[in-house]
Amino acid sequence: ARCWYEATMPLFNLEGDALTDLKHHVEKLILAANEVLEGLKSSLKSAWIKDPTNEKKKERDRKKFVSKQAVFIDANFWSVTEPAFYRLLAELAELAEISDEDGANKLLATWAIELKQNARILFDQYALSSLNEDGDYKQVIKAKHHPRNGLEHFLNISRALKDLAA
Repeated sequence: ARCWYEATMPLFNLEGDALTDLKHHVEKLILAANEVLEGLKSSLKSAWIKDPTNEKKKERDRKKFVSKQAVFIDANFWSVTEPAFYRLLAELAELAEISDEDGANKLLATWAIELKQNARILFDQYALSSLNEDGDYKQVIKAKHHPRNGLEHFLNISRALKDLAA
């Protein structure tokens, strides 16, 4: 997975339960970010690629999406979420030192909000950009708001996001 591999990694001097707690929280942060990114890409694919009846064209369009736009979406997603991630990481480390689980849970919930906001912003930026060659706005709206498989539906049912808010 492409993520924050070009950034400077902070070091925290934690031991025992504090270290275990921080690792657990970081796993939740990263899992939620990965899940939101996948939902974002899936929704953008629905916004950009019509569902042709020709299976060969459908597969060609899917490969085109994966090979071109998905790389930019990944990089953009990680770059816009990186500052908040590291800020939360530092705050979670401080809370782990003093065993403040309530404070940590509040921070995890803010990460869920941050991810949702960024997913919505990026969806709008990409779906309404020149990358959407067809410019089918009905399809864009459906990809964002469809009650069973739109971006908003995904953000509301995501297990990883729910775990952050728990």
